[in-house]
Amino acid sequence: MNFAFTRIVRSVLISAFLIFLSGSSIEVFAQQPGTAAPTTDRQRGIDFFRRGEIKSAIQALTISTKQNKADGEAWYYLGLALARNNQYDKAGKAFEASTKLQPEFGPGHTAYSYALLLTGKTEAAGKEARRAIELDDRLAEAHYVLGVVYLRDGRLADAELEAGRAIRFNPSFPKAFLLKSQALLGLYARSSVAGAYPGENATEEQLEKWREERAQAREFLKQATAAMESFVSRSPSEQTEIWREQLATMRVHLDGTSDILRSADVTTRAKVLKKPEPSYTEEARNAGVEGTVVMRAVFGSDGKVKHILVLTSLPYGLTEAAVAASRRIKFIPATKDGKPVSMWMQLEYNFNLY
Repeated sequence: MNFAFTRIVRSVLISAFLIFLSGSSIEVFAQQPGTAAPTTDRQRGIDFFRRGEIKSAIQALTISTKQNKADGEAWYYLGLALARNNQYDKAGKAFEASTKLQPEFGPGHTAYSYALLLTGKTEAAGKEARRAIELDDRLAEAHYVLGVVYLRDGRLADAELEAGRAIRFNPSFPKAFLLKSQALLGLYARSSVAGAYPGENATEEQLEKWREERAQAREFLKQATAAMESFVSRSPSEQTEIWREQLATMRVHLDGTSDILRSADVTTRAKVLKKPEPSYTEEARNAGVEGTVVMRAVFGSDGKVKHILVLTSLPYGLTEAAVAASRRIKFIPATKDGKPVSMWMQLEYNFNLY
């Protein structure tokens, strides 16, 4: 089965970007050698930005960059202000100008990589993140961006590694824990597929390999659950409802409840009678988002879909739409020895723009 481990929820990226914008790395720029002498408009713009007066900051810094196009610091703060105002295309252009003027300033490359990632320029985002890491390996945000790039490219082990580095350099960076959890969930899903039961006629060698693969999959899920717990505990409750539900479901899957059977253990599999399609949200359509939401769920003996574990998510409400649609599935429960039983099932919802 082809898993689309290519996206991470856009709101996660934006939230992480805001963490970066409020970080101490911003103040480093003023200490960089070769920065142009302050101008009145530039200093006013920086002060506006620090006070959270974003529109005033954009106005003052725009004037400043027009007056002195070689002022890398003004371009950097203009990019930060534009990003805070959700103008990511313009922010990217400002960061690009800043990095050209101050090529040795790591936080500038990091901010530029975020803006590129948020505007769909994944390859360029990875390049800028790597450049930032070359300049300063301790930039947790750059490791995070590179991890997201790897996650989108399906390089799950590399994504998990970069998430770990981001956490090492900034243990209070919540989104790095979420990235780690999602990468490990992807590895869990791959291992689960690779470790399918070899059948009743399997040799002892095949059974041993299956047991090892099953143990590896469980370890991935265990680590993913721990990372999700760390993310939820470090994040505002109003921003993590869907992830709290995910955590509860991960715990159920990790527990391996004995009365939930695999397809190989049932007499007849659950038969889907009606599978409603999720609606495409207007925000996702406007953003041109396409892809696949992959889930693992329990088709209960009571005729209800429950314990839905999101393995691959999409932004702009598409994950939520897929989860809601899956709950409306009508099916005949699986049976074992003539009795209805609960079983694990995999679900995929494809979102394509035509």
